[in-house]
Amino acid sequence: MLHHYIFAIGLSDIVDGLHSKHIFKIACDMFNQVIGILYSLLGVNPTTGTYEEAWNVVKNLYDVFSAIGAPLLVVFFVYGYCRDAVDIRNELQVEATIKMYIRMAISAMVLENVILWFPDMCGWAIKLLQVTKYESIALDSEKLSQSLADSTSIIFSFMLGVIFFIVVLAACVLMIWTCLGRFLNLYIIIPFATIALSTLAAGGQVSQTGYSYIKSLLLYTFEIVAMGVVLAVAPAFISASSIADSGSSEYLVLVEAIVKILTITAGLKGSEVVIKKAFNL
Repeated sequence: MLHHYIFAIGLSDIVDGLHSKHIFKIACDMFNQVIGILYSLLGVNPTTGTYEEAWNVVKNLYDVFSAIGAPLLVVFFVYGYCRDAVDIRNELQVEATIKMYIRMAISAMVLENVILWFPDMCGWAIKLLQVTKYESIALDSEKLSQSLADSTSIIFSFMLGVIFFIVVLAACVLMIWTCLGRFLNLYIIIPFATIALSTLAAGGQVSQTGYSYIKSLLLYTFEIVAMGVVLAVAPAFISASSIADSGSSEYLVLVEAIVKILTITAGLKGSEVVIKKAFNL
């Protein structure tokens, strides 16, 4: 009987030591720190620094695929020329011929220099990201953890604290994965530049492949700006609580916090879709 009593006292001490307020505060602080880390991750140029070796591999693959893209450039140009030449409804005039050769020259220039332009494009995107950075607002972990911990009983609050910590941990992992996954998207798309852009020489519907590639490249490069906007509004959005201010049900404070964290995570991950719709990419 005595050992059961001692065990109960020990369990009570553990619960008091691991008070839900501390768990909520740890989770809130972790989310706060990850928001700051994400700015650093998004501000990394995928062509320099520790990623330079990976970029060198991408450039080597680009050179390999150039052996395919260069002949395709000529093939698509000849295809476009023949298509316009045999069109009985439109006479192939000198102006149209000059236009085709100009299109051919531009396509060849883009194929040759896109690998050189891309690092500069990344630099422009990072500069735009810095414009969105807003450091004066931070998630008040002390206030939020206190309101969450005071909203329930000790044991139940402890259980909810663990659930809240798991949700925040999963959200943080997903946000970091989203930022790092962008690097891989860029590394995958760059080697195929010569093949996709060679279709520009053909004109007409065939060239839509090249235009789609350019849109995708711009999207993956500049989507960090949209992510930066999400991160800028995240602390202010999550710290504002209409439920807490109105004195509504105590459990809804925790529900609101979880939903807002998941909303911020979904907004960061869905920024690519938003940019696509906004700019018709």
